[in-house]
Amino acid sequence: MLDLSCPYENNMRIDFSGAKIQGNVIILHGIVLNLANIGGSLYIGNVDSINDLQANQNIVYGCSAIGAKIGKDICIKGCYILGPIDFKKSSASGLAIVNNAWSDQAELDISSLKIGTLLDMENNWPKNGRIFFNNFVYDEIDNSSPSDAVSRIRWLHLQSTSSFLPQPYEQLAGVLRKMGREDDAIEVLIAKNDDRAQKMAGAKRMWWLLKGLVIGYGYKSYRALYISLGFILFGWFLFRWAYYLKIVCPTERNKAFPDHPHVFSDEYPPFNAFIFSLENFVPLLNLEMGKDWALNSEVKKQLWRLNFSLRSAFRFYLFAHIIIGWVLTSLWIGSLTGLVKS
Repeated sequence: MLDLSCPYENNMRIDFSGAKIQGNVIILHGIVLNLANIGGSLYIGNVDSINDLQANQNIVYGCSAIGAKIGKDICIKGCYILGPIDFKKSSASGLAIVNNAWSDQAELDISSLKIGTLLDMENNWPKNGRIFFNNFVYDEIDNSSPSDAVSRIRWLHLQSTSSFLPQPYEQLAGVLRKMGREDDAIEVLIAKNDDRAQKMAGAKRMWWLLKGLVIGYGYKSYRALYISLGFILFGWFLFRWAYYLKIVCPTERNKAFPDHPHVFSDEYPPFNAFIFSLENFVPLLNLEMGKDWALNSEVKKQLWRLNFSLRSAFRFYLFAHIIIGWVLTSLWIGSLTGLVKS
């Protein structure tokens, strides 16, 4: 074991770059271990948990281990961290971050770090924007660590947000799936797309957010089905009302009223508001209700003591009903086929 935890001047840095060390390494201060090969574990802090994080012997001024190969685990434990800790492009069996406090200047770079097991605790990571973990690869999350979507999305949001990086979300979702937490994995992928939308602008952003609202970016396609059903039922009510107001009328009045203007023919297809709503909402669906019934272009009614063209209002809604039907059905089908999944 190499114990470098003894106190010395704060600004002093010992350089072990490229060193080959057989056993464990314990450090507290500004040690450089770039490209080092460590056979055991690397402890930043003490091997045992320490409760007094502000004690002088537990202050860590920084550590650089870029490209290091660590045979066992990296343990950052029981420390008050003042400076940067860098494990970029390194590898280890596991990473444990527990019982620490981080100053506002402290940061952690684990970009391209490859490990087996991640062990951490909530509120034990650097401040928001002071952690970098693009291409951080891990095989599993320890059972004692948070693995629910809410906690892990909060963890992802700690990373620097100068640009959108999808890999941390996809890595986390893949690990959660292997743990059998499919619902949490889906929530992480939805959060990925929500955060991606924040970096967009204009119509592209609006379309992206619409996909999220309606189909959860392809991960919750059932939403479109429920929303579609709501519009169809609303249309059923609305077009039934229009029928009683005689705004929906037969397209061929001579066949509907062959003998008398007020005596409806038994042979003419009766109006069904639900089928009328369904046929106009679902693209390319032809149930022939629209062939026999349509909005009357001449009817005007007095509504709420105002001379108001109800026909215009119903026609406007019918137009919206059709357009919304095309959009929702396209998203729903695209979601089921995987064409709009992001």
